[in-house]
Amino acid sequence: WANSEECRRKALLDYFGEQYENENCGMCDNCHKARIEHVDLTTPAQMFLSCLHWVNESETKEVFDEAHFIGTLRDENTSIPICLPAGALYIIDILRSDNQEKIIKNKHHKLRTWGIGKEYNKAQWCYFALQFFQNNLYDPDREDGSLHLTDKGRKINTKTIAPDDRFWGFPADLVDIDLENSVIVELDTYESVSDEQYDYDPVLFERLRYKRSSIAEEDRIKASQVLPRDSLKEMATELPQSLEEFGQIKGIGKVRMKYADNFLSIIRAYCEKHEVDSAESISEAPNTHEPVSDKPIPDTQELFENLCDKRKVVAAREKLPLHHIFSNKTLEEMVTQLPQSVEAFRKIHRIGRVKTEKYADDFLPIIRDYCKEHRVGSVEKTTKH
Repeated sequence: WANSEECRRKALLDYFGEQYENENCGMCDNCHKARIEHVDLTTPAQMFLSCLHWVNESETKEVFDEAHFIGTLRDENTSIPICLPAGALYIIDILRSDNQEKIIKNKHHKLRTWGIGKEYNKAQWCYFALQFFQNNLYDPDREDGSLHLTDKGRKINTKTIAPDDRFWGFPADLVDIDLENSVIVELDTYESVSDEQYDYDPVLFERLRYKRSSIAEEDRIKASQVLPRDSLKEMATELPQSLEEFGQIKGIGKVRMKYADNFLSIIRAYCEKHEVDSAESISEAPNTHEPVSDKPIPDTQELFENLCDKRKVVAAREKLPLHHIFSNKTLEEMVTQLPQSVEAFRKIHRIGRVKTEKYADDFLPIIRDYCKEHRVGSVEKTTKH
């Protein structure tokens, strides 16, 4: 409703089932603007769209999120509600060369569009971005908040723009105020899996995300249409190395299996570099888990927390991230399977020979003590490996 260009009275009454006959109520801001002469805004539109294009072309693309900018551009005579994807503010800060830490970190202050829009203040740029948004020059991805040029936007963002493709809108001098009383809020309420549920390697995730962007650009589709972000996070957590395992990742399905080779090659190279055993060799190995008692196992959360604490100690000792030791899912399987021998420990999903040699002596005593205390399974006498 805030982003609509039609009569607000008409839209509001229509929402409640009433029909307003007049096209122009003569009172709301949209009807008031209808009497304002449009001006050629092609140049600022090209600045904004070009900057967005180069941000998406850069190596660092994790700059957008699902938040929206909500505020009102208001002075004595003007009141304009603004509802924009928060990523639009990031683009505006680049255009105005605002030295935000995030921009410097992403090296986007080196883009050719850095500081080319200083002639307009931030409120004016927000007003422009709103008009570009209302007229479908760029489009936010519902999944991750990333912004993309539409076909209409790409036509405008060219050196040889056709006369009919030039962009006409409301002038900047309608807005000459600050944004101190505006806020950024989270609008989207759809459920998304929290990062806390994934213990993924951010380096691998970035490589997978870059590959996804490359595929999307080549196929001229949105990145989320290639694979959802949560699928990438699960890949970076579970490290699938076979077609079967890739197909078990959430969000894949039969259609997206065509991308398996693109991502599996990256994951396999990562596993080889970090000495992670092949998932296929683990799954094909015979199951040698110790028998577990049929009676309910008490205080499993306590065991899981003890294993998590040990993982922190080991990670600090090895100077590695937690997920390089074991993922949460691997620890959960330890709690379920209760391996008490070196052989059984190795058969836990994602452990294998290398990690068994490194970490069995750290984790097995915790599991054995738990089993002994709760009289679960049988504590076997094992030799040092």
